[in-house]
Amino acid sequence: MACAARAGVNLAVGDESIVILVGDDIEGLMRATGFADTIIVLKGSADMGRVASLLRNYEYSVTYARRCYMDGELIINEPSGELPRDYFSLVIARRIYK
Repeated sequence: MACAARAGVNLAVGDESIVILVGDDIEGLMRATGFADTIIVLKGSADMGRVASLLRNYEYSVTYARRCYMDGELIINEPSGELPRDYFSLVIARRIYK
């Protein structure tokens, strides 16, 4: 919640669904893209750049947040390429509705 607030990202509006996964659960991530409005991927010791890229390919808007409210805080909207691996990081992805 703190990282979403810091990044200015709504986690859900109305009856939208939210799925929370750990960074190395790529299979779960792929399943979640079939129904979730928001996907949160925790524990950024995984390859968060790959996670962000996969989610963009499934038409999600992506925000990467690291160490919110701590020294070394970093927030990147629509990141591309490699992202810092940090246990205290996450990706918040919101489905883009056209």
